[in-house]
Amino acid sequence: MKNIVLLMMSLALIACGGSNSDSRNSATSENEAKGIYTGLTDSGKELTAIIRNDGEFYIFIQESDGRRDDLSGLISGTATATEGNFVSDNALARNFDGGEIRAYNVTASYVAADYLTGIITDVSSGRGIGFTVSSRTDDDSDPDLEKLSGEYFSGLYKGVSDTTVESIYVAVQVEVDGSLSGSRVFSRMLSSGFCSFSGTLSPRSGSHLFNVAVSFPDNECLLSAEELQGIAYYDEDVNQLFVAVFNADRSSGLFFSGLKGY
Repeated sequence: MKNIVLLMMSLALIACGGSNSDSRNSATSENEAKGIYTGLTDSGKELTAIIRNDGEFYIFIQESDGRRDDLSGLISGTATATEGNFVSDNALARNFDGGEIRAYNVTASYVAADYLTGIITDVSSGRGIGFTVSSRTDDDSDPDLEKLSGEYFSGLYKGVSDTTVESIYVAVQVEVDGSLSGSRVFSRMLSSGFCSFSGTLSPRSGSHLFNVAVSFPDNECLLSAEELQGIAYYDEDVNQLFVAVFNADRSSGLFFSGLKGY
């Protein structure tokens, strides 16, 4: 049986530079800080931080007084984590409200499977903001596609290209076998131009994460030539799904969050 999902999809098409190869190459062994964390910045923004075992990380940003299915930004990169020190010098921050992208450094102290606390610093201005996040997981069990399947609703699509942003509602259909497809809803209320997409989710062993692949079959789509790959995380406590996928050089991507309906 098919399960209907309404999600907030934030689609970012951002022309940006490459990442620091030294940092990425150095994160080859299993990252000691791997896991799922939630918490706040010093200014009160809500964070959901995902650190893979290879050191690649994703920090989803939400306004504390905003909608639970709406993202304001994402910070991603690769970090090393040894002897309590978490360091990344290749992070990129994408602002979904204004389309801006900036280079950041992330430094933090951590206790494995417990917490991270540190500073996210804008490379250009030198300004930093503190943050503290606590672990949401206490084991390395595999994610469950059956638990993931269901209805997601109240979602906004956000498309970002340079500083131009657009938002529309989208519906994403997810099946228990991990297949997914997405299209816009309320078509009479929306302008034309949004393209459907399809993809797959598969459990990422020992990580609470799913591997995700997404493509846009229509040749006239903004991402029509791209095969996007990344991760998804389903927070069972609040019934919220997070997804971040990028193209090969990470210059373009698709990001969304959705709340599960019943």
